[in-house]
Amino acid sequence: MKFTRIAAVAASVYVFAGAAVYSFRPLTGRAFIAFGDTLPVIASVFAFVCTLLAASRFEPRESQRLAWGFLGFGLFLWFLGEASWWLIEVALGQEVPFPSIADAFWLLGYIPLFMGFFINWRQFGIKARLSLVGPWLMVLAVIIVASFVFILWPVITAKIAPVEKFLDLAYPLADDIILGTAFFTLATLRFGLLNRPWIIIVLGFMFLTVADLVFSYLTILDVYQTGNPIDLFWVAGYLVVGVGAVYQTELNRLF
Repeated sequence: MKFTRIAAVAASVYVFAGAAVYSFRPLTGRAFIAFGDTLPVIASVFAFVCTLLAASRFEPRESQRLAWGFLGFGLFLWFLGEASWWLIEVALGQEVPFPSIADAFWLLGYIPLFMGFFINWRQFGIKARLSLVGPWLMVLAVIIVASFVFILWPVITAKIAPVEKFLDLAYPLADDIILGTAFFTLATLRFGLLNRPWIIIVLGFMFLTVADLVFSYLTILDVYQTGNPIDLFWVAGYLVVGVGAVYQTELNRLF
């Protein structure tokens, strides 16, 4: 899997370069904000382009083409969210409001993403045994409990505007639903060759979920600013998803 290895190495270098800039701060002020906002834009482009490319490798009538197409479209909407944030904060030089147009794109993106995972799960028609689903359900349960204790309950009890409360609840709930469907996909596919790209994809979405949860927590405390290290989890998540899509593309060339 030559191209998968190249993509994985390039993604690692990209994340570590970003982490180095975040740690040593050679850039300051608006230059640092521009750098921090540009990282996820480029990473999201990589994710949706590679995912749509993976979809194009399937025959038009194959359900896998539809599943990957939905994932690609969802990631495209998330790219629009990242680009909107960049436009407001970097190009216009304004503080990004909460909510903003970026939130609309991110929330809409969950719909095709869920459809992609759901179609992929349903197409195989495999009944997952408890012994296979159990470990994934345990991981999901830990994430849901953490979401409730550290995010959902503080948001529910917080005295904030209704719109802000809705968004702070919507992101973690949507992430939990996406991960739940993704885990069932892994459980039905088990540990075969077909499962490997999806393992990488799910790992990427776990990075994205952690970023969303911490972001929601920081917004509750009203302390989030661009340049927070948690931004790198979004970057890593997009890149890992893209690597998974590259893996799928190479698999399609083998069969």
